[in-house]
Order: sequence, then C-alpha cells, then structure tokens
Amino acid sequence: MRSSLKKIICGIIAFLMTANVMLVSSCSDTAKNSSSSSDKTTSSSQSSAQTTEAETEANAVSTLNSFEKVDYNGKEFNIWASNIITNEITIQQIGGDEINGDRINDSLILRDQMIEDYFNVDLVYTNIEPDNNNEQYRRASKAILAGDTGIDLMLGNMCANATAFISHNLIHDMKTISTIDLSNDWWHQTAIKDLAIEGKVYFATGDITPRYVFAPYLILFNKKLFNDYGIEYPYQAVKDGKWTIDMLTEIVKDTYVDLNGNSEYDNQDFYGYASDGETYQYFNGFGEMAMSINEGEPVITCDTEIAYDKMNRIGEFFALKDVFRIKQDLYEHVGIFTEDRALISPQTAGNLRLFMEMESDFGVLPPPKYNEEQKEYHSWVNPWAATAAMIPISVSDPEANGIISEALAAVGKYTTTPASYEKSLLSR
Repeated sequence: MRSSLKKIICGIIAFLMTANVMLVSSCSDTAKNSSSSSDKTTSSSQSSAQTTEAETEANAVSTLNSFEKVDYNGKEFNIWASNIITNEITIQQIGGDEINGDRINDSLILRDQMIEDYFNVDLVYTNIEPDNNNEQYRRASKAILAGDTGIDLMLGNMCANATAFISHNLIHDMKTISTIDLSNDWWHQTAIKDLAIEGKVYFATGDITPRYVFAPYLILFNKKLFNDYGIEYPYQAVKDGKWTIDMLTEIVKDTYVDLNGNSEYDNQDFYGYASDGETYQYFNGFGEMAMSINEGEPVITCDTEIAYDKMNRIGEFFALKDVFRIKQDLYEHVGIFTEDRALISPQTAGNLRLFMEMESDFGVLPPPKYNEEQKEYHSWVNPWAATAAMIPISVSDPEANGIISEALAAVGKYTTTPASYEKSLLSR
C-alpha cells in the first residue's frame, strides 16, 4: 500500500513539475540603500557606480567583439516577449523608448543598441502580456503554422508557453543551430541539463533575459519580529550549513496567535510562517527532483524511501498550526508578512517588489536543507516566473537567428543581469 501511495504521489508531482529546474544557490545578506548628508560619501558612491558601469560596459564590448561581425543590412529581427508576468508583477524584458534612470530599462536599451550597431540589425519587439497565460502561444502558433517567418525569437513563460510550443513541435532544437553554443556560461547549464528531452534542447534560459535573476525561490524573514522574539538571524547558520528544515520548524512552531479571537485560522491571525501554498520548493531544496534525465529519457526519481521520507517531513511542517496555508487569493500571505503578522514567508525573487512598501526590514535566505549532512543548498526555480528563449521552426535563417540570440545572451551577462541583481538586492 505504501509503495503504491508513493508511486501515485510521485506521478502527480512529476506531472505538475516537468518544467522545474534545480539551481544550486548561494546566500548573502541583502543590502539596503541609505542616504547620507555627507557630500563626500555621496560623491564616492556615485564615482564607484560610474566605475562599475564603465567596467561592465567594457566587458560587454569585449565579449561582443569576439563575435564575427556580420552585416545584416538593417534587417529586422523580431522578438516576442512580455514585461508583465501577472497583473501584480512587472519584470521588464523590453527596453523603453528612452533612458529613464531605471537600471533594467537602461541596460536593455544599452544591450540592444550595442547589438544593433555591431550587426547592423534592427531589433523589433512585440509585447504580449500578461505572460502568465498562453496568449503568446495562441498568437505565435498560428503564425508559425502558417509559415510566417516574422518571428525570430520568443521569450516566453516556461509553464504557460514553452511547454505548449514543444508539445506541438513548433520550436527548434537549439543544439542543432550551429551559431548557438549552449556550453557558454551565459546560458544556464543546470537548466540545459534538466530541461533536455531525449538529448534535445528546445528552449534555454540565462542572461538573455533579466528575468533570469528573478525566478529562484527565496525564504524571507521579518527582522523586526526576529528582534522582538529574540531570534538570531539565520545568516551564520546558512554559512555553517546548519540551516535545515528542523531549524526552520523550531523557529516557526508555537508562535500562532488568534489575534481576532474568533477561534478560526484566518488571514487576520499571527503565524510563524505565511505560506503561498507551494511545497515543491522544499522537496527540491532537500536535493530531490520529481524527475531527472537518464540517457535522454525523463525518469521518475522520487520513488525512493528517502524521497518519501522527505515528502513526509514537508507534510509534517505544513501541518503545523503555526503555518498559514489558507489561500483565498494568490498573494494573501503577502499582507500577513508585510503587516508583521508572520515571522517567515517564502517568495519567488520576482515578488520582492511587492514588499518595497513594507515598513519593517526583512532578510533573505535560501530554502533550508533536509539535514546538515546535505552538502548544498538548492533553490527551486519557479517555472511561472522563469523565461524560455525559443526559436520558431518557421524562421528563414536559423543560423542568423542563432547569432543574434547568442549575442543577446552574451552581452546581457554584462548589462541586463548585473542591473537585475542590483534592482533585486539593493532595492530595500
């Protein structure tokens, strides 16, 4: 009976999570912007920022110069993308009309201008949003099936769009395009490995999109409440390899308070942990995956005794009365955390901007390990936030598309990715 139950659970997880990626993550304290009345300090900070930007641009130029300089005579290169994931979350992938001081916007404009000048090509974007439905697939699939060559590159949500394009054979195996080198470090190597299907790579992710930085899952903790409760910040525990599910449980348990006195668990109470309803990030954080690739074939890998034990441990944690698990709307738990009624809350990195108006400061941690014997921390990549780069089968010149796509990723490593890290980590 237990074996059958395990197989059923694994099958459900495998079906729901085929697009998930395991990403080994590092953890560091978040920085917080501060102002100073000292002209000397301000001047020094500005000088440092300018130097960094100059060095970054120099690296981007050097990388671009390593490409063969092909002249495309002003040809349009059409990219379908989106700036909006949901109505609440905007993560820009398309530069605006002009420089406006926003780091991501300005880096996108810089990257695209560099590529346009180098290859004499005109990058033209079609903005399809929001990106959490399959509108891109609905519109693009009709054009591709009709043989329309007017779409050169698509940057689409992995869950909502990419899987549909694959299942209907509408995108190229990127490994067959000689001008794309997926071994380069501007393509995410773990994603390439984990998302391969029978040795084929239909979509990739990495520095080609600013969303690359915003897709991993994080654990937030309320610094004010930790201070009030006399709880030590877990940063050192993370560094020492001691940040585990048991440690998280010790922090969370016996903290629930029925604030409104109605004897019901609702979103007006105090919790140790305010959940968004996701649990797979813990299974992944414990070093497990629902599926893996063996000789090019997807194989269910969670049908083991240790995997079942880890699932059971997750279930025990979420069964605690101190864990908010009611979900009436997508971001219900956000208000609990921002109003100082939860010690801890998990979030996709892209959701950090929902907390910018929060008065109390918060820290950022990786998902915990299963135990101290586990060697590494793992951060699940949310496939609803992750973006896939895809090349339609209808393109007239796949090799030319490969050159521009490769250049977008290569230059993005030194422009849009640093800007995204700055915006996500230095925005508090």
